[in-house]
Amino acid sequence: MPDRGRWCAAGAGSRAAETWTLAVVTALALGACGGAGGASSSHTVEVIDGVETVTNAGAGAWSDEPGSVWIVSGPRVRLGALEGGPEVFGSIGAVAIGPGGTIYVGDATAQEVRAFDASGGFLRSFGRKGEGPGEFGAIDGIAVESDGSVLVRDPRIGRASRFDDAGAFESSFRLERSFFVFSDGTSWWVDGEDRAYDQVPLSSELGGPEGLGLVWYRNGAFGDTLRALEFSTPTVMVTRGGRTVLGMLPPFIPPARAAVRADGIVAATLGREYRITERTAEGQLRRVILRDSSPPVLPEGAREDGLRSMRQRVEEMAPGATLGDVEFPPRYPAYVRLVADPEGFWWAGRYRGERDEDDPTAHLPTEYDVYDRDGIYQGVVETPPILIMQIGGDFVAGIDTDPIGIQHAVVHALDRRGGVAGGLSLRGRASGGPA
Repeated sequence: MPDRGRWCAAGAGSRAAETWTLAVVTALALGACGGAGGASSSHTVEVIDGVETVTNAGAGAWSDEPGSVWIVSGPRVRLGALEGGPEVFGSIGAVAIGPGGTIYVGDATAQEVRAFDASGGFLRSFGRKGEGPGEFGAIDGIAVESDGSVLVRDPRIGRASRFDDAGAFESSFRLERSFFVFSDGTSWWVDGEDRAYDQVPLSSELGGPEGLGLVWYRNGAFGDTLRALEFSTPTVMVTRGGRTVLGMLPPFIPPARAAVRADGIVAATLGREYRITERTAEGQLRRVILRDSSPPVLPEGAREDGLRSMRQRVEEMAPGATLGDVEFPPRYPAYVRLVADPEGFWWAGRYRGERDEDDPTAHLPTEYDVYDRDGIYQGVVETPPILIMQIGGDFVAGIDTDPIGIQHAVVHALDRRGGVAGGLSLRGRASGGPA
């Protein structure tokens, strides 16, 4: 029998002051779990073979503490212009905020990084197109180390380049990647010990499962590769004349996501249910976080629309080819984004919709489930439809795309105490379950 312990609380925002005994479930503990019926939030904790599982029920801890919800407002800085000056971005590959509020924007078209002060005033640019020291083939990630040094990920050349806080090139190191892959800027992190983490897909071996991996480095030297998730992808084959010409992923299959906390704890979610796993930097599973809820059932109309969209794409990409059998998931996705904040909280972005050519933000979450350092569900923070790349103590930063397709680097104010910071007010709230 596995070692098992259980702990239960109702309406608790943190269990730091609570104690419980592994492998002992007393009548008192059972009574506490059974007596939580009137509470608007509760959670239970079980430990099986040394791995803690936190199961959350109800609307979240914020529902028990009026005035504690968080508010995202703003934006207080919005960079990006159609023409003229350093705010004209061809394509924004990454956004990061450094010490003192310095805003770093990676222009993936100009292949340079531009630095702005906390008010949005232009400071400098560094890097340029090329393959030499301090040059870029592409930019899709920026992370800032504890001393203010800037690490820029270049997926085309397969390396990371380090610049000091004045933009002077210092060094570079090779990324341990087996193949070329672009990301969306939320898969490159630096923890509190200045370990740099690079998210990479792990291909299956001998028919085994695929995986989501994180490779970490310290001082430019390879440290280790950890397997954050294992899964199987329901790829649909497109054939012509009996030969496979294309593989497609059905709609409503969320991407696997990971995030890294300042203390080096790695979280990951497959996104198909309200489930997050935590691992150490060495890859040891330490916690499973669950919400006692399920995403909405995928209706037949959505399946028909998805099938129609896939057939249209086949006709555009491989005219005359045949689309294979499509197996849709039974429910909408749960999570499609995962971000860590400096307080150690996980922000899990709820699914909102599929990508839409007519609306560049249709697929971006506007509701984030927030879990504290102990895995306890707090509630929902509402955000504008931006690609969030970094969450700080008092800000949310990312990329906003306007209706005509112009990208902007934005920094929104974050109030963790529930006060109104001014401007657009997007309030955190307790959650009654998926919309």
